[in-house]
Amino acid sequence: SITLYGAAFTHHWAPRVKYLYAPYVQQQVMQPLFDTTAPDFSYASLWQDNRFTGYDRLADAHQLTWGFTTHLTQQQEGVERIRLGLGQILYFKQRDVFINPLTGAKPTQEWRDNLIAEQDRRQAALKTPTSPLAAELVYTMSPTQQLQQTITWNPHNNTVEHYRLDYRYQAPPGRSTAALALPLPAAGGTLCERPQQSSDSGCYPAHRLSNHR
Repeated sequence: SITLYGAAFTHHWAPRVKYLYAPYVQQQVMQPLFDTTAPDFSYASLWQDNRFTGYDRLADAHQLTWGFTTHLTQQQEGVERIRLGLGQILYFKQRDVFINPLTGAKPTQEWRDNLIAEQDRRQAALKTPTSPLAAELVYTMSPTQQLQQTITWNPHNNTVEHYRLDYRYQAPPGRSTAALALPLPAAGGTLCERPQQSSDSGCYPAHRLSNHR
């Protein structure tokens, strides 16, 4: 246990290792895409069995993931205040399955050039011996408020590929809640050069609406 700013905390540290093997399924590139995408690589991606969402593409894999989590729990309240996770994937073979951005597209010449560049980028990423280094930091400010940061750094080109900041407000039962997510530009880009999407959400108890009638 440790003491910070007069409060006692319990410190935990846990290593984690995962080996994943999935054989290559041929002719997947010929299959149409319905609801399958390749999400941005993040800390959560380290521990997933399929690097795609949906089942139009089944990822081949021969890899080992290493990582660790460490967190501080406030002893008096029994609340986990800080959690940090860090990890990386070691690939034992080149990956073959990917989502071709040109699949089903009929773009203009300008957009076609952009899609070809994206296709080349995705194919190059399949040949790297390691994944980006991914980290996640979660800070619980109070029983109702939480701040979460995720970041990925690519050691092959020394760039930050992805950064996301999430704020969540979870009110007591029966009260309204809210969430805000802000992905920030990475790899030296600007908001115009690297379009990002922020999101927000919330809910309000329906019974309160009926009470105002």
